[in-house]
Amino acid sequence: DMTVSERNQFPFIENADGSPFDRDKATPRLTRFRFDLSKPGNHYDYETLYDDFMEMPVIDNRYALHPYRHAFSAIMDFNKPLNVTGTLGYGWNTVTRLDIATRNIERYYVGDNCTTGEPCFIPRSADAAEGDGYVLAVLTCYDHEPHSELIILDTQHFLDGPIARVFMPLRLHSAVHGNWVAAEHLPGGDAS
Repeated sequence: DMTVSERNQFPFIENADGSPFDRDKATPRLTRFRFDLSKPGNHYDYETLYDDFMEMPVIDNRYALHPYRHAFSAIMDFNKPLNVTGTLGYGWNTVTRLDIATRNIERYYVGDNCTTGEPCFIPRSADAAEGDGYVLAVLTCYDHEPHSELIILDTQHFLDGPIARVFMPLRLHSAVHGNWVAAEHLPGGDAS
């Protein structure tokens, strides 16, 4: 599973064939590729899982390289206000919780004057069910004095909005990528 677009997604990178940037064909969508290794040749099937303008999907890392059901992503919800940010044009304005099995999508809109970076998932505990935990996202906010906020969403009450916000009195650059690593997995880390 990965986000895929028909054409180059970045308007500042020239297409190899010289064609102009095309936002519709550059729209990334979460797509599932299936390879049957028992069959000869290089054939595969693919299926678009969601039609949304979606990027930076993440899963519960405990399920990496295994079947999974829940994912989290940033999308551009064109039914809500969009802010221009950086070199890509509009910024992502919604954080989502995806149920891949049912194709359900829960959307948390980050606000009229904000864009979000890549979400990051943290399990509630080491033995929590898949997708049960917290989603962190860094927002770039343009209202009043430009600033950034770290929001924390509880996956069990995703649509209720953040359970915590960390205000940062400076504006971080958008499109920050990251991963959550528990302290016990770091050198010298302690789980207590």
